[in-house]
Amino acid sequence: MKVLLVDERFFDFNILQNCVAEGICSLLDIDMLITGKENATQADRLEAKPDKPVYSEESSDISCKNQQQMLLNQAKDYIDNHYMDFDCSLSSVAKFIHISASYLSLIFKKEVGITFVNYLTLLRIKKAKQLLSSTDLMVYEVSTRVGYENYSYFSTVFKKATDLSPREYRLIYHNNETSCNLHT
Repeated sequence: MKVLLVDERFFDFNILQNCVAEGICSLLDIDMLITGKENATQADRLEAKPDKPVYSEESSDISCKNQQQMLLNQAKDYIDNHYMDFDCSLSSVAKFIHISASYLSLIFKKEVGITFVNYLTLLRIKKAKQLLSSTDLMVYEVSTRVGYENYSYFSTVFKKATDLSPREYRLIYHNNETSCNLHT
């Protein structure tokens, strides 16, 4: 998979699909796909070295991979700092890093191995576990601190992820802590 430099043309999903299918990762290549002719800019001509090709598949793959990793790092940083926001979503993260939501979803699944939603959910559950085990916050307060407006939805998601309700998780944690303290 190639990383695409994003501009307003990527808001047309058909063009994005064609670019991915063609292995395109530069705006020059996109212009070739759209217009059918090669338009070398002055910057392209100045950058070209006589002993090196202007475009090589190997260097393109590496630079595309690096750009893809940079985008994912930006997305993860944003998620780490905004997971507690009720409106943290694929589209808000994509908007922040200036790429389309469909493209972010595509590279997220390919590189991270899970969907964006699963990543966000796992992060929120991890943070909720930390709060449940280390604070005396009410469960509804924990749910809002990790980005869930609806307490009952949070409880459902938490139970699905851990096989325990938030209250059960807290009770088990306190029981384990108490029994550990008794043995020391």
